[in-house]
Amino acid sequence: MQYQTNYPWENKHKNVHFTVNRLYDALNRLADGTKPVDITARWHSGIDCLKSILKDAEQGNGNVRGGGGGWSLSEVTKTTDYFVNTQPLNIIYVGLDKTFIGNGEDPTLFVLMNYNLLFNANQ
Repeated sequence: MQYQTNYPWENKHKNVHFTVNRLYDALNRLADGTKPVDITARWHSGIDCLKSILKDAEQGNGNVRGGGGGWSLSEVTKTTDYFVNTQPLNIIYVGLDKTFIGNGEDPTLFVLMNYNLLFNANQ
């Protein structure tokens, strides 16, 4: 599992700062880096990614914290060991066409967060 070392992390509000030994970006990707086409396979690849990160932490005897968009004003995510950026997980691109997006924005920047998939992952 790839990670960045000695990563200086800062929240969006710039009031929480810390350096982590390892920063992981959790992705819904297969081991070879490709994105599964099937939604269920994409979900499971994200779970496998998290399992791999936890295995690394267990082998390295490190603590793990996770965070998403960095919007928390508190230091709840602060750690010096292993930090998992969960923001890339559970993103399903909806395939918007440029004609639906104003101001010349890139349509791939718009996503649908599928919370139903989150709560029904075992089905």
